[in-house]
Amino acid sequence: MSGTPLCPAQFAAQASGQSQNNDVRDNGPVCAVNIIASSALDLATGAGSIKGDFQVVLPDPINPKAVDASELVVVKGTFTGTMDFSPAVKHGTPYGTVSGVLTTDSGVRVAYTGIFVMPFDALCAMDDGQPITADCYLTYTLSGYPPTATVTGMTRVARTQKAIGYPTPRFDIYFRK
Repeated sequence: MSGTPLCPAQFAAQASGQSQNNDVRDNGPVCAVNIIASSALDLATGAGSIKGDFQVVLPDPINPKAVDASELVVVKGTFTGTMDFSPAVKHGTPYGTVSGVLTTDSGVRVAYTGIFVMPFDALCAMDDGQPITADCYLTYTLSGYPPTATVTGMTRVARTQKAIGYPTPRFDIYFRK
C-alpha cells in the first residue's frame, strides 16, 4: 500500500487490470516488490525465524512496456523476524504471525508485524443464494506486539489471488509507528 516503507508514495502507481474484492488494488496505488527470503520453523512448536532481502522496483524507464526488461531498483534492504505458526502447526488453523524489523540500505529501521494467511476449502461463498465450497482465507483482527490474531470469519479467495489457478498464501504486513 502506498505510503509505507515497502511502497513509498512517490513510487506508487495504480495497478493494471480489474480489481476484485479482497484485492490489494482496492486500497489504492501499489508498488512492485521483489523479495527473497528464508525461514526456519520447528514443526513441533510452530516457532521459528525469517530473514531476507527486498527491492522496490519500477519498470525500465527507457522501455517501460518491454517484455522481461530490467527493473529500476528504487529502495532495497533486509528484514528479520520471529514467526509463530503454532495456530497452524498445533491446531490446524491456517495462519501464522510474524514480528520483526525491516531495514533499508539507507539505514531506516521499521518494526513490522504480519500474518500469513493460508488458503483452504470451505463453505465460504454463495451461488444463487446457496452456500458453496470455495477457496477461502480466514479474516482476522490483529493486535499487540508480538502480534495476536483473532479469527473473525472467512472470505472467498479472489481470482487475482491465485497463481495458475491455485490460491496463494497471503502475507499481510503492518508497520509499527
